[in-house]
Amino acid sequence: MLDALIDRIDQQWAAADIATPPRRLMEVGWPIKLPVLLGAAGRPPARTRSAFPVGFDSNSGDAVWLIPSETGRLFFVTGGRRSGRSTAAMAIAQAARAHGWSVIATAASETSPFHDFAGVMPVVDLAAVDSALAPARSPRMVVIDDLHRLNADDPRRPTTLSNADLVVVVGPVSLFAGLQRQLTELGLDKSRNGLVLMPAGFADVDPLGVSSSAVRPEMYKGKKPGQGLIGLDGELVDVTIPLVDPAD
Repeated sequence: MLDALIDRIDQQWAAADIATPPRRLMEVGWPIKLPVLLGAAGRPPARTRSAFPVGFDSNSGDAVWLIPSETGRLFFVTGGRRSGRSTAAMAIAQAARAHGWSVIATAASETSPFHDFAGVMPVVDLAAVDSALAPARSPRMVVIDDLHRLNADDPRRPTTLSNADLVVVVGPVSLFAGLQRQLTELGLDKSRNGLVLMPAGFADVDPLGVSSSAVRPEMYKGKKPGQGLIGLDGELVDVTIPLVDPAD
C-alpha cells in the first residue's frame, strides 16, 4: 500500500516536471536593438495598464517593464555625457509608442540627439509642448532631454506637464539629487523611479533612493553605454537598454 502511494507521488512529480520545464535564462548581449526587445518582451504583465518594456534584466534576460500606473508620473534617465542617456530615453519613447502611447519628444538644448530623430517620431520645440499635449490621446508621454539646460526664466517652459500620464526627463545625476527643485518648479512630483546609466559609484545611484548596502561595487563597474541600474519603487535591477539610431 505504501509502495503504491510512493509510486503515485513519483509519477505526479514526473508529470509536473514535464508540464513546467526548467526556466531558461537568456544571455543579454550588447548592444541590443529595439526590435529585439519588442519582439522578445511579448505581452505586458497581467493586470497592468499601459505598461511597456524598457530593456532587459542583464542577469536573467527577462524584459523589464515600466508600469506608470504603479510607479508614478515621473521617470528620470541619467548618467554621464557618454552614457547613452539621450538615446536610451529615445528608445523608451519608441517602446512606449509601440505599445499605444502618444509620445511628445522635446529638448532644452540645440545639441540634443533628439533632434536627429525628427524623421522617426514627433520632436517638437520646447515652446510647443503644451499645444502638442492638449489634443494628444491617452496615455500621453512627454520626454524632455537636457532638462538641466532649461533656465527658470526661460519663456519656453511648458506649463501643462501635469496633464501627461508620464513625463520622462533626461539630464545629469545632479539634476535628480536632493530636492529635485528644477522638476517640482515644472509642476512635477519628486520621484525616485529612474534609470542610472554607467554609474561611477554609489553617489550616482543615490537618486534612486536605495541604501548603500543594496548597491555592491560589481553592480555598477564595467558598464557600457545603455547599461546601468533601474530603480522602480525601491527595487534595483541591472538593466540593458536598447541603443537606437535614427537611421534604423
